[in-house]
Amino acid sequence: MATADPGVKTTSIKLDPERHAQLVALAQLDKATLNDEIQRALAEYVERRGTSGDLAAQAQAMLEDIEREAEQRKQAVRALMRSTGSAPAAKGKRDG
Repeated sequence: MATADPGVKTTSIKLDPERHAQLVALAQLDKATLNDEIQRALAEYVERRGTSGDLAAQAQAMLEDIEREAEQRKQAVRALMRSTGSAPAAKGKRDG
């Protein structure tokens, strides 16, 4: 039994039969695997999305949401720890 590569994530996708057949045909023409074709298509998609104009603003908004949620979660955990008498040492905010 093969062991999973820890540097690779496995996922599953559903393809309609026509798209699947197209990808299989492309893989055969390229002497590649179906996985190779899907990887190539995804890499091209990510590259195209990365060059779209509004992506930077959307990514910045996402980062701000992540930071806000992380701070709320930290505060909740600190409150729980205070209520049990095991409050952690206060840390200053990191510069960002």
